[in-house]
Amino acid sequence: GLEVFMFLMFRTRTFPVMHAIGLLVGWFVIAPQLVLEERTPKRRAPMRLTAVHKISIVTLVATLIIGMFALRVFRGQFETAASVSEIEIDLAESVRFAFEGGGELGYSKFVFKILELVPEEHGHMHGQSYYRLLFVPIPRSVWPEKPLNSQRIVAQWIDPDAVSIQTTPVGIIGDLYVNFGSWGILGMLVFGYAFGRQDRSPQIASAIFLGVSFSMVFHLTRGAFTNPLLEMGVSFLVARSVAQYLSRGTSAPYDQESAIHTVQQNKMAPTIHSIIE
Repeated sequence: GLEVFMFLMFRTRTFPVMHAIGLLVGWFVIAPQLVLEERTPKRRAPMRLTAVHKISIVTLVATLIIGMFALRVFRGQFETAASVSEIEIDLAESVRFAFEGGGELGYSKFVFKILELVPEEHGHMHGQSYYRLLFVPIPRSVWPEKPLNSQRIVAQWIDPDAVSIQTTPVGIIGDLYVNFGSWGILGMLVFGYAFGRQDRSPQIASAIFLGVSFSMVFHLTRGAFTNPLLEMGVSFLVARSVAQYLSRGTSAPYDQESAIHTVQQNKMAPTIHSIIE
């Protein structure tokens, strides 16, 4: 019910998709590797997926992808329709739009367009997309001249006739170019290092964070810039709080080797597994 409410109020598909993928990753990827054999502490536990598990994961992935395509079309019609009864969804057309019309996998045309407009017609933003994050908590009613979201600015550049609230995604690569020019692509090293460090970390907080951040990384790569970073920041803090709660009463931190002994000695594995299940 909360997911439906948030979608209707904010017209964002990120949360239901994020939670579904978080469940999928936690169930099939993280949970099987939480408890390792003490005799092989540095080896990753093998994943044993049954035929039912494999069919389930393929079905869920396919459902999420098709649902993502359809929800984008639904959201677009929902913004202009007088009533829900006027909305018509064609799955075949939703898939075509995703690839050709600027949908989930067709945003590259916006990137090519912005390459033509910047800096020939519009100057670079010089980091506005990034330092603007510091201003997000300030209401626009208090600061009417607060810098606009970069997606709104790009939308006006690409289509001067677009409504003022329209946003156009150019992805993290396009956003780096808009802010810093061709050298902005080096910023991918920063994001790659940050994500890679989380991916390689043996800490339980990183495992929890990765379980809910998959769709936000996709969102960051494909579309908006500000929201995914803020959402990931909140998720990171919550993941650390959850990890602290799970490890309360233990004296050893959750590094790769001590976590194994801590889990086995304190018999926390059933508690963690029961929470995930």
